[in-house]
Amino acid sequence: FSKKGHCGGMSDEVLGQSRSFLLAHEMNGLRDFHPACQSDGYSCEHSVLPLARTSKARMIVSVDTPHFVLSADAGIHDLLGYNPDEICSRSIKILHGPRTDAASLHSAIKNTVFFQQSAVQVTLYGRVGQALVVIASCSPYHDNDGVFVGCLLGIEISEAVTLKQALSADCDRAKAIVSASRPHTIETVSAEFSLLFGLSQSQVLGRTLRLIHGPHTQTQRWGALLQAACAGGRARDRLFTCSSACVELATDITCTPVVELLTGRISHLLVEFRPASSSCDESDQRDDILPEAQSWRPDRVKQEEEE
Repeated sequence: FSKKGHCGGMSDEVLGQSRSFLLAHEMNGLRDFHPACQSDGYSCEHSVLPLARTSKARMIVSVDTPHFVLSADAGIHDLLGYNPDEICSRSIKILHGPRTDAASLHSAIKNTVFFQQSAVQVTLYGRVGQALVVIASCSPYHDNDGVFVGCLLGIEISEAVTLKQALSADCDRAKAIVSASRPHTIETVSAEFSLLFGLSQSQVLGRTLRLIHGPHTQTQRWGALLQAACAGGRARDRLFTCSSACVELATDITCTPVVELLTGRISHLLVEFRPASSSCDESDQRDDILPEAQSWRPDRVKQEEEE
């Protein structure tokens, strides 16, 4: 860095923190982050390796309004048309427009001070004014010494649906709508879900999807699937499920975030099930089976949920 003067209202302390955690990123191999540069008094030299077009971008922003961009990766150009050096040291308000829910985005960024992670669907605007509906995921960012320095703001094109869309789409598919908050209780299921698993809607409402777990269901992968959807992305995996008749099914599962129409907050998850066209790989699905799985009984599921 070479200092030419004052930089866009940002303090030397903030810029110093920016330099320290960017160095940490360089050491960790994340060389696509670039510091605040070439703007109102600070300049630096950096080279940007050409990257493939992507639907994701990352920024580190200050948690205090107006949320200055401390760093941005090259994905911001592919997604919104800005070069990293154009957006660094400026407020994220440069991405706002008439349909941006600035309050929800501000709240998500601010909550990272309390070490909370969250994701919200918002409309951001690119360099030429184009509107883009994205999922903005916010998480606390720390330097190598563990000092909190800002919010890591991930942006990707939204694959979320509204609740109305979740209820109406693919009516002939087995699906369940569960709450986005743990323990992800079931709020409604389709008729095809009942046919696939032999469970009526009255039997599953208020319960969790552990109801369709079997002795060979990999709970860690199941949890990762739900967590990925809670973070704003559509996630897929092939796992074993189990019907009420204790018949295990190799099932392709898709989890999609469901957002509230007004706030963009992820309130539910749409979980879709389709019997796999071919059997799951035994070595892939049945490893690390806990001893208690051998003595699994359907009547234990409710007891485990209550615990």
